[in-house]
Amino acid sequence: MRGSPPSMGWVRVVSSWMLLPQYFFGKLISGAGPLGLGGGTQMVERSGAHLGVVVALAVILVISFVVALNFYQQKVFTQAQVEVAERELARLEQWREGLAHQNEELRSENKRLKGELSRINSEIDQISSQLEEITQKNKLLEQRISNLRVEQERLEKMSREVVSKEVVSPELERLKEKNLQLRHEHQVLSEEKSKCLRYKCYDRWYYEKPWYYPYPPYWDGRIPPGLAVEIAIEEVLDSECWDDYDLYALRVKYVDWDGDDWVVYLRARGEDCDHHGDREWRFKVRIDGEDGDVESFKSSPDCSCD
Repeated sequence: MRGSPPSMGWVRVVSSWMLLPQYFFGKLISGAGPLGLGGGTQMVERSGAHLGVVVALAVILVISFVVALNFYQQKVFTQAQVEVAERELARLEQWREGLAHQNEELRSENKRLKGELSRINSEIDQISSQLEEITQKNKLLEQRISNLRVEQERLEKMSREVVSKEVVSPELERLKEKNLQLRHEHQVLSEEKSKCLRYKCYDRWYYEKPWYYPYPPYWDGRIPPGLAVEIAIEEVLDSECWDDYDLYALRVKYVDWDGDDWVVYLRARGEDCDHHGDREWRFKVRIDGEDGDVESFKSSPDCSCD
């Protein structure tokens, strides 16, 4: 483990080998006899034997020291590797925590996007339902107009028959009044149908931007933006571009307030200046913010294509 002292077993081994020379030298000195012939010879023989043992022990001592030193170095190296591994582990743990935090943020963003998608789908369903209602109303108007035409033709036929016979009677006057009434009703219904058909080209604008229509009240004297949009739409529909180049799919891009006027930007599709192909037409209508007068009308390309 990191910070632990060297093994006490190796310390005991090294200490034991270091005490051996002292022990054998003590034996050598204590075993020497008197300085006679026999004593000197015996002392020399013992000294040679003891010296060999001392040399062997010294060699063993050196080898043991080298082994102990190598073991210590390996232990220090291993300890350094452990410290490096611990630092790397701490770094990886910090990185894992960062990834966990990012994962949590991504989950939250995914949940928010799912809610937004659900809201958009709900709005699309609502728009589809309203468009279906307009279609049904248009069909009813067409059926009623057809019935009025049949009735008008019948009354006109009766009127011609009465006139041809030169019969003047209260019934004829009543039929004339009825005919005029039917003509007026037919005209009103035709205008309403035409309005529905024309507005169908850009009904997407009213359903995508419900805050423009009906108009919100303004307290600073400005006309509401919804009214400016209607004025701009009528200006485009009444322009020579609309009929001359068979424009269709009119839509409002956005409305801007520049401090004095409403500026309405519109787009449509139609023929190019050579009356063939299909291209996008752009319109910019500037409307007075107080009285709703059209200040300027610009188209790209120009309506005359000069």
